[in-house]
Amino acid sequence: FEYEEEEPKDNEYLNVLSVNPCKGDRSTWQFKLVVELKKIGLTQGQVLWVLARLDDVKFEGKKLKEDVAKCYARAVIKSKPKEEEDTNIFSILPIGEVTAEEPKWLVEGIWGEGNVGMMVAAPKSFKSTFAYDLALSVASGRNFYGHPVKQCGVAILQLENSDYYTKLLLERMAPDANDLPIYLVKGSGSLDNIQDLVDALPENVGFLIVDPLYFAWGNGSIQDEDSRTKLRSISDAVKPRNIATMLIHHTRKSNDELRQGDIYGSQFLASWYESLIIINRIKGSDNTVKINADFRMFTPRSYAYTVNSSGMNVLNEHYHEANITQYDKEASQQAAARVLGLELIDNELYYKGDKLHV
Repeated sequence: FEYEEEEPKDNEYLNVLSVNPCKGDRSTWQFKLVVELKKIGLTQGQVLWVLARLDDVKFEGKKLKEDVAKCYARAVIKSKPKEEEDTNIFSILPIGEVTAEEPKWLVEGIWGEGNVGMMVAAPKSFKSTFAYDLALSVASGRNFYGHPVKQCGVAILQLENSDYYTKLLLERMAPDANDLPIYLVKGSGSLDNIQDLVDALPENVGFLIVDPLYFAWGNGSIQDEDSRTKLRSISDAVKPRNIATMLIHHTRKSNDELRQGDIYGSQFLASWYESLIIINRIKGSDNTVKINADFRMFTPRSYAYTVNSSGMNVLNEHYHEANITQYDKEASQQAAARVLGLELIDNELYYKGDKLHV
């Protein structure tokens, strides 16, 4: 019982005394009084100070000090229950109170702003070339073969090709590639560490390319149903920053017309996308492929993409297999126009969006 009397700092104890007059058994009353004084925050010494000044207490002096100590120790004060936090992950809103932004393009007709999805094709179908061509337009803000873009930084997680080859491919298509906000992701992580990757990205990055998916997948099989958990983790990581994310992947087969069901992996890969590009080879052409662009929120598009060794590639609208020869001819014309810093659209020349009268 090593404690001493201590005068309370305020007079709140008087309210306790006023509503707890001595009645009945003094031991019971004294214990109740100690409990109520403890409830308002009085220390053991302060309770002793109050009781020592009352006429009706049962004991005095050392005996009172011992009794107060015993009663104070026995007095269990239950804290007021806290308001329970709302842990329900669902919220219900009337349709009139729902605010939803109209979907926008990162690259008009090619990829939605903030969309997650995949580019899939058989090997040697210019997947990386098309993705990096797209990256150069997004990073520079230059139109992608006439398609407006929203300019932002681009990050590339390249796990198949060397840094040398990646830089060579970018520089071949754009001499100013080294001056653009394009970042190569370095490290030994995988999509198991997607949140760490997103946290490390510069603030200006709005487009992430993962090439190829099967090297970046990490733990677990890409064919298991559990793949949906990893796909969900990718969405959860990139969505708060509105980072459009393209996973470059391969298909189950390399011949015939490729469709969504030919994507290698579980069924969830084919249903997860918001933007999806499927590239098909074209018989009889070594450098032109068919680009099918599908979306959750936009009308599907179809293109012919021609790759030239000079890096001056060409995207033609409205692919038709019967017009391959015409595409090759237009590809040569468009490549020549790009060398001059021009764009050829519907046989008309444009310079920085303005039509030239020639």
